[in-house]
Amino acid sequence: MRVVDHGTGTGPPLVLVHGVGLDHHLWDLVIPTFLDDGSGPREIIRYDLLGHGDDPTPPATGFADFVAQLVEVAEPSSTVVGLSLGGAIVRGALARHPGHFCRAVIANTVYLRSDAQRRANAERLELTRERGMAPIAELALDRWFTTEWQTEHPDRVAAIRDRISNTDLEGYLAAYRIFIDGDPDEATNLGFITDPVLVVTGDRDTGSTPAMTHAMAAAIPGARSHVMADTGHLPPIEHPDAFARTVLDFLESS
Repeated sequence: MRVVDHGTGTGPPLVLVHGVGLDHHLWDLVIPTFLDDGSGPREIIRYDLLGHGDDPTPPATGFADFVAQLVEVAEPSSTVVGLSLGGAIVRGALARHPGHFCRAVIANTVYLRSDAQRRANAERLELTRERGMAPIAELALDRWFTTEWQTEHPDRVAAIRDRISNTDLEGYLAAYRIFIDGDPDEATNLGFITDPVLVVTGDRDTGSTPAMTHAMAAAIPGARSHVMADTGHLPPIEHPDAFARTVLDFLESS
């Protein structure tokens, strides 16, 4: 699934990469802000990761498959924005294909996880393998959003629950295993990134923490970091306008 939204801006195409268990609808709420900005992108390209969406392609077999998919979707000189696993894919593509992209935003993305953090990820993978998608959907909602926010935004919560619950099980298991293993060159390749980069997370994101965000930005030459207040793991869902403005401000300044 590949969706193209045409806007009024004159900037390079903007390619959006979602996280594991989600799909291109993650970005629905930020699209209007992007398209209404006259200095923003002339078009926005959203797509479903391998093994994801309502009509899933075959699952990925390794991290390189996701990188190759992004490079195929994104025309040269595009701006790329990735969240969670999508951010890791963007980061890996920037390092492996210098000069292919224009700029990048890496949002809510893990970096140099501890053994304890990887074990927690592995436990969630095993739970999904044993019990299917529904239990992991409920766990994700409680990790990503506060109880108060869920009460105030039942429609958004229901949409995320429905998407995760209906994600193809085999596609999810393959992608989550790749997420756990991570980019095999993560610790060494960030210095090869030459494009302007903004690294973003939420102050309440317990998986992709502010400390990880600052450390990642420090490892990428010239990168900036930004932590959104009162925000968890999915800024495009919790605070779509603020997230879109953060991205647009970066594009304009870089």
